[in-house]
Amino acid sequence: MSLAHVRLWVLGAGLWVGCGATGPATPSAPDSLGPPAAGCSDIERLVARYEQQEEQLCGSVEQWWRELVPVGGGHFISWVSHTGDVRLWSLGADGTFAPTTANFWPTLSNRLLVGLGHSRLLKYDQRDASSEIWSVDLNAQGLSAPLPFRINQFSLGRELAGRDFLAIDDDHLLEWTPGNGAFRVLLIDHAHEDTDPLPETPFNGTLDVFRRGHQWAALGDGRLLEWVPLTGAFRVWGFDLTGAPGNPISAQPLSTGTWSDLGIDHQIMVIDAGKILIWNRQTGELDLRAFDPRMPDPLSGPPISRGTFKGLTSLPHGWPPPTTSPIKRVVLLLQDGRSFDTYFGQHCQAPPGSDPACTDGPACCEAMPDTTDGATGGCHPIDLQSPEFVPSAGGDCLADEIDQGRMDHFVTSTLPGCGDPRNFACAVPAAPGPDVVDVSTYRAFASGGALADRFFQSFQGSAEINFLFLAHGGFGLGVTGESGEQITSQLAEKNVPWALYLSDPDRDTQGQVPPIYYDGHWSHLRFLDEFTHDVTFEELAPVSAVIAPAGLNENPGSGRAADGIRLIKSMVDSVLGSSRYKDETLVLLAYFTGGGFYDHVSPPHSNVDRVPYGPRVPLLALGPFARGNTVSHVQMELGSLTKFVEWNWFHGQSGQLRGRDLTAHNIGSLLIDEIQAELGADTSGP
Repeated sequence: MSLAHVRLWVLGAGLWVGCGATGPATPSAPDSLGPPAAGCSDIERLVARYEQQEEQLCGSVEQWWRELVPVGGGHFISWVSHTGDVRLWSLGADGTFAPTTANFWPTLSNRLLVGLGHSRLLKYDQRDASSEIWSVDLNAQGLSAPLPFRINQFSLGRELAGRDFLAIDDDHLLEWTPGNGAFRVLLIDHAHEDTDPLPETPFNGTLDVFRRGHQWAALGDGRLLEWVPLTGAFRVWGFDLTGAPGNPISAQPLSTGTWSDLGIDHQIMVIDAGKILIWNRQTGELDLRAFDPRMPDPLSGPPISRGTFKGLTSLPHGWPPPTTSPIKRVVLLLQDGRSFDTYFGQHCQAPPGSDPACTDGPACCEAMPDTTDGATGGCHPIDLQSPEFVPSAGGDCLADEIDQGRMDHFVTSTLPGCGDPRNFACAVPAAPGPDVVDVSTYRAFASGGALADRFFQSFQGSAEINFLFLAHGGFGLGVTGESGEQITSQLAEKNVPWALYLSDPDRDTQGQVPPIYYDGHWSHLRFLDEFTHDVTFEELAPVSAVIAPAGLNENPGSGRAADGIRLIKSMVDSVLGSSRYKDETLVLLAYFTGGGFYDHVSPPHSNVDRVPYGPRVPLLALGPFARGNTVSHVQMELGSLTKFVEWNWFHGQSGQLRGRDLTAHNIGSLLIDEIQAELGADTSGP
């Protein structure tokens, strides 16, 4: 049967998936796929992959994210979430591995598969914590389904911060949150698993060794292997589930060491009693060794076999998806509540209203006026080290204060609670000190990077609504009701990992739901304090966004603005001081709103979606790709950041959200000449 003849079968399988089936498909076997094809459609490539003839029939093999899951008795399951490809591999008497089944299992995207004792498998969905236990037929052959039936389904609680699991013996499952190291032990009662969910035992705690960047393997005999692939350092820990409630992990490791020949793309797993396997996901190599759980070095045993299998290659850990420009990562630091004049009105030196054409530093951006209607004695000085006056930043106030572009009612507005002399504000540097951060920190950033002096609040409303113009490209139903075309979903569909750092990703999700994604271990929603850890352990996403909580977001009334500046400085320093990331990362600092503070430049008129712009807010580009000591006069907004992300990761194309990303200017005027030239007509500037 030719490729054309098997399309109906693939279409049927696709429709079966779409109807919400929950179990493995058992298709009939296609015949020979015929002569080599000049090229393959997605359907034809899927069929060729099924027959393990993808390279011969369709050209180069397309790599996906693959996982190997040990299921005991010298067996492991190889599975690919994008294609639904599930294969059972078995260890032969000669010490070599070979696949014994080939099957398809839909609904695997964004899932974790965890091998349990007694020939069972846990399937966990990171998006909603739904869980299922499946049986594993270790004797399956050919096209037989290696997962013949589901034993149970239940929920482990809707927690979005990401979870990982390890069966530490036949009766217990270790669950942990890589974001903060919190863990618990669940009882796997195989005698009642068809009716009951996994109950929590009294054993739990929080340890840094369970954070992202660490791998774990159960060695048996009350021992666990913890390994940091980035450094090669390993530790063997003991655990005791018969003692007092609390942390069952030994206070000190039983042994330690370093493996110099293993790296970030290796995975270690116990495959059978006395046998430990090392998998290289880039090459598909399997290295099987004998071991004793009590050995100080679990990998020091004699080799049993070694082989390389094309069918076991995978995208590498931390895979960098292709980009249009040399920028491989973007970090968006998103703050709130500061107008441009508040921070940079006394940094810029050109006369107000002069509209300078030059772009070289403070002399080429307009200073704020000495006064405005109703103000006396100059701008109101803001001490960022202390709590501040809180302007009214609501849409009605802003509309009246902007006064159809005249910008003259920030002090004199007669709407209740709106106009106030303190709205005409300017941040002043603090007295120098060893740990002092203030507006001078940001002005120094501007001198070393690029400053946009025509970046506007996307909408005369709250930070939450302005966030929609970044995530969605325009105004929609509201943060918690948004769905459909979001930049995060677009990134996930194109295999571009992203991460959103929040104060509490289990509760404060900013309306973002983890999309279907190829790597079930990936945590899209992360704790704020994970950021520096992720930089250190090289777990930073290609696209990362940080939304600081109240008290750290610089919004007046939520705390000291200096604390927010200190947070931003620490993040900038960590990224641009990282030997791994400093040469490939663009850092962007932007503000959702101006907080109700005065700005003297009229916002543009919206003639596209009739949603009015708010005042100017700061935008800074930092790192090796930013034009040093440059001021951009190009009109931009939050949709400009979205547009750049699309252009950089979607092969030079933008506008996929069909919103402001179609009309906003790109950020090329902030970037070095090489990238400006690549952007071409997708940006503008002097």
